[in-house]
Amino acid sequence: MSGSEVRRIQIGAWNINAVVAGAGKPIVLLHGLGMSLKWWLPAVAEFSDEYLVCAVDLPGAGESTGSIVPTRKACRNLVVGVIEALGAGPALVVGHSLGGFVAANAAILDAPGLGGMVLVAPGGFGQIRHPLLRMLSYPVLGDLMIYSGPLGARLFLRSAVFNAAALTPEIWNLADASLRERKVFLDQVRLGMSWGQTTDAYRIGATAQPQVPVQLIWGRHDPVHPVADAYRAERLLGTGPPVIFERSGHLPQIEEPDRFYSTVRASAAGLWPESMHL
Repeated sequence: MSGSEVRRIQIGAWNINAVVAGAGKPIVLLHGLGMSLKWWLPAVAEFSDEYLVCAVDLPGAGESTGSIVPTRKACRNLVVGVIEALGAGPALVVGHSLGGFVAANAAILDAPGLGGMVLVAPGGFGQIRHPLLRMLSYPVLGDLMIYSGPLGARLFLRSAVFNAAALTPEIWNLADASLRERKVFLDQVRLGMSWGQTTDAYRIGATAQPQVPVQLIWGRHDPVHPVADAYRAERLLGTGPPVIFERSGHLPQIEEPDRFYSTVRASAAGLWPESMHL
């Protein structure tokens, strides 16, 4: 991407792959389950004229090493490490699905450098409902399913969205994951599910509400984290009302990008009102 820079960020045992573009106040983008920073590249391009934007591969995904550990301390360390590497906090952290779970846990522990959050259909606020994800969590069955090749990944992508017209050829190509990437996806599913049920490790029971502003975004037709979870997240985290995207499933940032970008910009303006006058 023109004007972007690939960086390696060492955070403990993790070696994190990141793309950084732009200058100014920082926005950090955390991707969802089975994805990589490549899914955020349109957002990097969108925001980098106004902000310093950093999209990372979560541990084990894309070009990053290690694996996600579903504990609050590990989530906090990851978010803090990325923000510190940018040297430009406080940051607005935008997390989708698994990335939203990571961001929310970091915020509950009052992660230094975290100024605000936009959580897009974050995990941790209810049972994972998608039947394919539940099937993947079963021993043997899930292992067999990932050998179905890109077809299985494409079927999941189509089933996860409401607005199929948003699935451009570029998005479809991102779903053509390698076997290694599909194995990472399976490992991530099993961090949060076992025998078809969401595990306690992938549930956020807020013992303390975040001390930073939080905006929730949810797709009305989300088959992974149903929209009822948005209101559970609102209660647990003490946020304002969630913004419901009426023509989206689990990927509102792709299905309704213009509204998504404007919602993130509104959160950024609330966090940094002075930047609107520069």
